[in-house]
Amino acid sequence: MKVKRRTVLVFVLFLACFTAYVVINAPGKLQNVEIKFNNIPPEWKPYISQHIFSVVKLGEEVNPQEIKYLKSVLSSLPWIKSCEVSFKRNTLKINLKGTEPSYFLITKGNRYLIGKNDFVLEKSGKTFKGKVPVFYYYGKVSPFTLSGEFVKIKPIIKEEIKLLESRLEEAKIKGETPQIAITDVGVILVYRKNKLTVYLDNSENSWNNFRKFTSEAPNLSAGTYDFRFHDLLVEGRRGKCSTKKS
Repeated sequence: MKVKRRTVLVFVLFLACFTAYVVINAPGKLQNVEIKFNNIPPEWKPYISQHIFSVVKLGEEVNPQEIKYLKSVLSSLPWIKSCEVSFKRNTLKINLKGTEPSYFLITKGNRYLIGKNDFVLEKSGKTFKGKVPVFYYYGKVSPFTLSGEFVKIKPIIKEEIKLLESRLEEAKIKGETPQIAITDVGVILVYRKNKLTVYLDNSENSWNNFRKFTSEAPNLSAGTYDFRFHDLLVEGRRGKCSTKKS
């Protein structure tokens, strides 16, 4: 009797587990979609929604594999920092957190909003109302590359901008933050208020010369200053040359 009862109990437990597995993994028809957008501008939402409904459609069955695939698709989008996806009682619930913008990059007359994930979030950047640094790019080769179907900043340009961001405070002259342009051979700092233009190359020595000169001569007169050479400073609008100690 005990053996029979044990056998029946095992069978009942197996049946309960199997039923639960079938219920959990059985496809259900999609009747509702609830999307929660966090820190995501309205202009990004249509692009995100387009990708969601390319995977799932109202009235069709949804299984766990499709939910998993949808999450991977959303995680790969430039505008998404993190996401949570669940499907219960025929309702698909999606919780999205937007990517934080990092800076603007202006090149060839176009303005790009770059996210902290290094992807281009917008081409015009007009919808973003926050305050982030602005960099100009005057290089001959495009600063962008493709990552899948989306545009991303090149690693070498990313490193240059990261270094420039760390130097923004020390680049100020008389409290003015310069307009920063990246070239193939260095950096140009333009101080519109103080009517100054400063040329630097990518070496630490060039920046050291710039720091030393600005600390010793804080009241620079309007003109052009070139710190790309080891012991020569070119200054003034007519290119006056003078030697200096580095």
